[in-house]
Amino acid sequence: MRGSGMALSPVGRGSSGFTLLEVLVAAALFALVMLLAGGATSMALKGWREAGARAEQSRRLAAAHLLVRRLVSEAWPAADGKRIAFAGEPDRLRLVSLGPMGTGRQTAFELRLAGGALEAVSAALDPAERLPFAALARGRSTVLLDRLAGGRFSYYGTLQPGRPPLWHDVWADPVSLPLLVRLRLDFPSGDGRRWPEMVAAPKMESPVTF
Repeated sequence: MRGSGMALSPVGRGSSGFTLLEVLVAAALFALVMLLAGGATSMALKGWREAGARAEQSRRLAAAHLLVRRLVSEAWPAADGKRIAFAGEPDRLRLVSLGPMGTGRQTAFELRLAGGALEAVSAALDPAERLPFAALARGRSTVLLDRLAGGRFSYYGTLQPGRPPLWHDVWADPVSLPLLVRLRLDFPSGDGRRWPEMVAAPKMESPVTF
């Protein structure tokens, strides 16, 4: 006589169970996904850093271009009775101009190309100061641009009465400001920066005796 109880089914893999092989495959796939995601994140971060560096370079170029143009445009040809306060060389320009915007104070400036950099030295002037460029000895130096391959200032005008205006490498002991001042900058090969040639005209024409 057969028993009345129900026969038991063989024990198999439940629907929620996983074999060891399946677990290993899933782990490998997860590791691959994380590796790809990490690589994409690293590339994105690198792209963001490079974009940020390019933006900073563009900002510094624009700021330096604007500063040099402003200083030349607002050059103050104060005279000590013999010569005006302006001295230009291929790698250096000294002049008197207005200080930071809003102060309205006359300031001695020196723009110089040295050591692969464009630097600006500035020193506020005392109204009674007779030798404005002497104040530069106590001035503050700021690097406007670095990693330059070269550069050059030049000056357009007439150094001798009756002569036609020409471009000059040196504007020394003048009795008037040049008509134009030009600054060219060169960057190393492969450097992505570009310097639009800066040509500015001083606004004032007649020396101001102090």
